[in-house]
Amino acid sequence: MDRTILATLDGSALSEAVLKYLPAIVRPNDVIVLLTVLHYPEARRRSTTGYELPVVAGSTVAVMEPITPPYAEDEAQALEASRAEAREYLMDRGLILRNEGLTVKAEVVFDDNPAHGIVEFARELGPLFIAMATHGRGGLDHALHGSVCEAVIRSGVAPVLVVRP
Repeated sequence: MDRTILATLDGSALSEAVLKYLPAIVRPNDVIVLLTVLHYPEARRRSTTGYELPVVAGSTVAVMEPITPPYAEDEAQALEASRAEAREYLMDRGLILRNEGLTVKAEVVFDDNPAHGIVEFARELGPLFIAMATHGRGGLDHALHGSVCEAVIRSGVAPVLVVRP
């Protein structure tokens, strides 16, 4: 029976350290799901601003108002572009695992709270365990920013393998 392992990456070299440990602890038939959680992107604006042409009505000329630049993409297109870029990153990083003969899938979740995104995805997936690296923040930085790793552990959604690079 295939088992699923969830490994989280955030785009940093520190988070990618978890990948080197997985080949030693998973079985050949296991499926490794690489997950990244992205903040919701904003639609990108076009780079130039134009002006409306003046309208002459009788002897008065209307004021030239700047044209709000139209969006180069709408929200759905921005989400899809971000998702595609993130999937490409995950599959590129998963090459290390695929070279070991392991099955790798890439998943992207949008959530402004990374810990919440990981926990909710893990609830749906039901992985054997979650593998993630900790950035090792301590003291005031930890108090101000919290810890994604700590929040995932406290959720109890699955056992968590924590790697400290």
